[in-house]
Amino acid sequence: SRFSREYPRDVPLLRAARSVCRGGGPGGLWVESLYQGAVFQLRRGDQLAAT
Repeated sequence: SRFSREYPRDVPLLRAARSVCRGGGPGGLWVESLYQGAVFQLRRGDQLAAT
């Protein structure tokens, strides 16, 4: 979330995509991928919080 004059309340800035699939190798192990990414333009006094 970002709190500044432009964002007077908490606003989600980051999303994640998660996928799970069965692998083709021996034992048929399950494979999980998680992709995240974000770019922030911060100004003096801006605060970022992660939950």
